[in-house]
Amino acid sequence: PPPPKMEIIKKEEEYHRKLALILAAKNSVFAHIRRGDYVGIGCQLGIDYQKKAVEYMAKRVPNMELFVFCEDLKFTQNLDLGYPFMDMTTRDKEEEAYWDMLLMQSCQHGIIANSTYSWWAAYLINNPEKIIIGPKHWLFGHENILYKEWVKIESHFEVKSQKYNA
Repeated sequence: PPPPKMEIIKKEEEYHRKLALILAAKNSVFAHIRRGDYVGIGCQLGIDYQKKAVEYMAKRVPNMELFVFCEDLKFTQNLDLGYPFMDMTTRDKEEEAYWDMLLMQSCQHGIIANSTYSWWAAYLINNPEKIIIGPKHWLFGHENILYKEWVKIESHFEVKSQKYNA
């Protein structure tokens, strides 16, 4: 059954409130941290990747405003990236992932996870001067997925696994 109308209206209001924050930011940067299905199978990036990417971006984007997207709300509550950020995760269900996609692509720059979801958000950013940072290591050797103009930051998978570790 479809969700109740009031629930849809609340989601839309939340989306518009968060979109207004992003659009009001002079230099908005999204950071996508994928956990969810990656946790436990050795596919999630170590947090040092995001910290290095944030540090790199902060040196190149003056007065950067950082917006973090992660489906693991408990994880972001204690997250320290060495830079202040706003937790922007909107969705509680995978079928509502388009809210976060729209918000991420509304930023001026992006830090992507080893995820085609955030890759597409970064690709769709409408800023010819955008800086996109991606992890050097992807699953199954797909490092060539990043455009040559995008910055590659050294990365590793958090849970070591013979099958998945880069």
